Amino acid sequence: MTLRLLTRTLPMLMLPLLSLADARAQIASATPRVGALRPPHPALPLPILPDGLGVNIHFTDPRPGEMKMLAEGGFRWVRMDFDWIPTEPERGRYDFSRYDRLMKALDEYKIKPLFILDYVHPLYDNAQSPHSPEAQAAMARWAAAAARHFRGRGVLWEMYNEPNILPFWRPKPNVDDYTKLALSVGRAIRQAAPGEAYIGPATSTIDFAFLEACFKAGLLELWDAVSVHPYRQTNPETVNDEYHRLRLLIAKYAPTGKQIPILSGEWGYSAVWNGFNAERQGMMLPRQWLTNLMNDVPVSIWYDWHDDGPDPKEAEHHFGTTLYPFNAGRDPVYDPKPAYRAAQTLARTLNGYRFNKRLALQSPDDYLLLFSRPNGPASDVVLAAWTTAVKPRRVLLPASAGRFSARGYLGQNLAPLTANKNGLAVTLTDTPQYLTPQSPNELLSLAASWQRAPSEITARGPARVAVPLTLSNPVSKPIQLTSGASGAGSAFACKAPLKPGGSQTLNTTVGVRLGAGAGSPGTERPGRGSSGAADANHRYQPAARHGVAPRRKGVVRAHRKPVRRGV
Repeated sequence: MTLRLLTRTLPMLMLPLLSLADARAQIASATPRVGALRPPHPALPLPILPDGLGVNIHFTDPRPGEMKMLAEGGFRWVRMDFDWIPTEPERGRYDFSRYDRLMKALDEYKIKPLFILDYVHPLYDNAQSPHSPEAQAAMARWAAAAARHFRGRGVLWEMYNEPNILPFWRPKPNVDDYTKLALSVGRAIRQAAPGEAYIGPATSTIDFAFLEACFKAGLLELWDAVSVHPYRQTNPETVNDEYHRLRLLIAKYAPTGKQIPILSGEWGYSAVWNGFNAERQGMMLPRQWLTNLMNDVPVSIWYDWHDDGPDPKEAEHHFGTTLYPFNAGRDPVYDPKPAYRAAQTLARTLNGYRFNKRLALQSPDDYLLLFSRPNGPASDVVLAAWTTAVKPRRVLLPASAGRFSARGYLGQNLAPLTANKNGLAVTLTDTPQYLTPQSPNELLSLAASWQRAPSEITARGPARVAVPLTLSNPVSKPIQLTSGASGAGSAFACKAPLKPGGSQTLNTTVGVRLGAGAGSPGTERPGRGSSGAADANHRYQPAARHGVAPRRKGVVRAHRKPVRRGV
């Protein structure tokens, strides 16, 4: 067997295309961060599905049957207001009993909480967002008491909700007041319960100016993750470049060696937005989650659990995965919408898998995500495929010959497919479909076993940064590796053949020169090295003479007034 890897194709198989070449990798101008980072906070889930999937709720006492249905939807996290007012009924006296009840209900179904430390208190600052030293110290004492009370329960403590907009930060947003409060609360939590996870700032949209002000103030010293709410009424895939820019901003300000992931803490689509309905909403949920997985976002919280009202024209009432009415004594207790079925299907189909890499297709509008089992055989893979194109399109997916089962995004069984020596012919639509090889597929096994580089590589330029990457051969035949590079600065030095079970580290370099990164403040821009052309957002090229020729790529609380989301 010969696997021919040209210089242009090797990065597209092994590397996120935001990392190398084509001047798409942004190189942060801060301290070089090439090398190992400490693991993220242990309260954050491992990237194994469905452990990072969740939903926003608006209750502390679930109705009969509600938690069972929520868990059966594949949700492993809930995000919920941890309300200051009822939990500090008088100055310095705390009552967390309502959240004790909620935690007991969550524990029964092995669901974890993301608690939002919010908002205002009539005992302090005249019920405005805490800005005086007295009010900020009071909130810090309250938050520390809560963290101490629930210490060791796996809670993610989030500092406020959407402090960059009204009505959440009152009387008007003030990033300086927010950062002082967040620092005070974080330090109090660290002292009272040092092992607890502290995150923020839960901005409405990815507000780069607000986020950078938080980072400059030193909050990345305290935060274990950066949470954002990437609402939009466009395709979820449009978030890719924003995540890329945010990762670079975090890398610029993060403490040396600290790994700070991005969390999608709240994001959904209303079924009654212009151009939307329940079906289109349901289509967006798996695409949103898959896009987050592709960007190494470990927690994805969908807004909302169930519809928050019956008004057919009120967008805020129709973000839920189920309808509004509660049906006591029935199973299920809420009527599922397509979004619920889509969440359930993704969670069940990819249960135990993790995102491996994106495989390149001819058009950047076409998405093919490869999932594999951690520590499992390289042959145990599932594909998720869809397109952002308006019309369906016939494409040829890279695969060795063999049969595939197919499942639609709502769980329906689709007609089985058969790949031939040229690949797997599939009609892609704007709804994801899941494809599973019925026997080990050699090309996909190779793709799954080859190393994926970090999404970005940060260094101080001008310089050349070495990037070692490992290829492993999981199949039963030797494979031949060749490089198309030549001359000085050759991208790869390959040894061949690669025996079954063997591995080979190939080295490439990225040329870094000083310059402004595309829309990303304080970054340097890599030059075009000899590693070939690159594209965008984790696309990989399984090149090959291996059965396929190379292919081209809520009801809201009274003091939490409804906000128009995603406008």
